[in-house]
Amino acid sequence: MKKIFKIILAFTLVSPVFQFSQYFSNEAKAQMVTDNNFSYFITKEKPSKKETKNKIVFEQDNVSVIATKKKSATPPSDTLIDSVEIINGTQNYTINFTDEFDTINSISISPTKKFLALQAGNLSYNSLYVVNLTNGSYKLINSIVKSSKAVETVTAYQWSPNGQKLAFSYGDPSLSRIAIYNVFYNTFTYVPREIRTISTAFILWDKKGLFIDYASEYPSDQFKLYRYSFDTKKNKVIKKLNAKELAQKNTLN
Repeated sequence: MKKIFKIILAFTLVSPVFQFSQYFSNEAKAQMVTDNNFSYFITKEKPSKKETKNKIVFEQDNVSVIATKKKSATPPSDTLIDSVEIINGTQNYTINFTDEFDTINSISISPTKKFLALQAGNLSYNSLYVVNLTNGSYKLINSIVKSSKAVETVTAYQWSPNGQKLAFSYGDPSLSRIAIYNVFYNTFTYVPREIRTISTAFILWDKKGLFIDYASEYPSDQFKLYRYSFDTKKNKVIKKLNAKELAQKNTLN
């Protein structure tokens, strides 16, 4: 049985630039989930979600994300969300979407409390936004990640323990790739792949940020657990996952 140990991790990053140390010196609260002699980093604090006929509201700490529903004139959905309001303490920002969404699937605040990941979607695709909670600037990951064709959807995503990186899966309904976005340097690390995986169920970080584990599908309805090491820059298969194992690990995500 998995043992869960609750601890508080204090991350102090050393950098040649003072701005970097300012950005990522905040404490990050987390749980360590032990599995097969290694531990995953799981953020302790989770946002609450309330949905009514007119609004979708996420709240965590001093941050609120509010999406107002409008009537859509484009079937099949009758709901349209074209913007979200983000309240961070006394600060207030608005993100105006260029695409039409019918829901906000999820949000995730980085362990440093400096960034917010927001996933908006509809029946066809999902988009992932990364918002700087200090100044309200934001990036649409679908638009800036390198791809040979337009990125239709971004599904699984997860913050690193130090809050500097965001791992995510992207592609289309028949193709899934993995990349890691460095929010401070605005750079990407692309995980190599040997086969054309179809989808990704989850991504989990090692508690020290040394590797990520992720479950991807190939062939159809068959998932394997992969591991990408930042030290070796290599990707390898850890094991095949049955339905029960997939569901158990997905709850950690």
